[in-house]
Amino acid sequence: MKLFDLHCDTLLTLYKKNLPFDNNETQVNARTAALFEDYAQVFAIWSDPALSPDEQWRVYRECVEYKKRLSLPEKAILAVEGGSLLDEKPERLQILKDDGVSILTLVWGGECCVGGAHDTKKGFTPFGREVLKECARLGILADLSHASDRMTDEALETDAPLLFSHSNSRAVRNHTRNLTDKHFLAAVRRGAPVGVSMCADHLGEEPTFETVCRHVLHFLELGGEDILCMGCDLDGIRRGPRELVDQSSLLLLEEALDNAGVGEALRQKIFWDNASAFFRTRQSVL
Repeated sequence: MKLFDLHCDTLLTLYKKNLPFDNNETQVNARTAALFEDYAQVFAIWSDPALSPDEQWRVYRECVEYKKRLSLPEKAILAVEGGSLLDEKPERLQILKDDGVSILTLVWGGECCVGGAHDTKKGFTPFGREVLKECARLGILADLSHASDRMTDEALETDAPLLFSHSNSRAVRNHTRNLTDKHFLAAVRRGAPVGVSMCADHLGEEPTFETVCRHVLHFLELGGEDILCMGCDLDGIRRGPRELVDQSSLLLLEEALDNAGVGEALRQKIFWDNASAFFRTRQSVL
């Protein structure tokens, strides 16, 4: 089995705990990565809203330096989760690009200099609209996971390269962090990847891998076979499906999808092909 996962918080966890990638504490580590025939992982650095933008920026820069000490997989992709660390300083986007950041999750929670997250009704700020344009110019993918419905609508009206790195179905689980059918169909039309998350709050009450399958099957019913991916959010969630221990548990999820009637070729597209094809087209990171 191959795995291309669009979102984890492992790098920040390693930095905070001063751990190597070869450890037994994180859900994503050298042991779990070695289980897959081919493996690509997006490592996100979260902008903690409890910190000031300057403190967020400091943590980001220290994580980038810490990453140099780690033996991460060859296909490791760097992301930033939350644009609040930009602090209305557009020059910071060029620094992100120079650091090798490929994905910027525009917002996380509440309001920031970029705009409003899922728990608000706010769209882009004027600075946020400039961020979206500059990301497109620099080749940084704008991630709409965590975005408000209004921000998502506004972004979809542009031709900026977009994705939803870790977002489930609102039709299956009514949560503002999840995608409406309207937004998922827009993602299908423009070929924007959508990664399925393992976050229990966004899956359902007392979720299992069967719950994850319900989200996958709904997205497939909407025509998502060419954009559906994995965006597990490991090391960044308090609770996941009952069967989830660490990244190795995705082998059991693959079995659950098989039992749910998702064929082998389609499972391979979800776990690897769709994300791999998108990044080969949009990025030079693989």
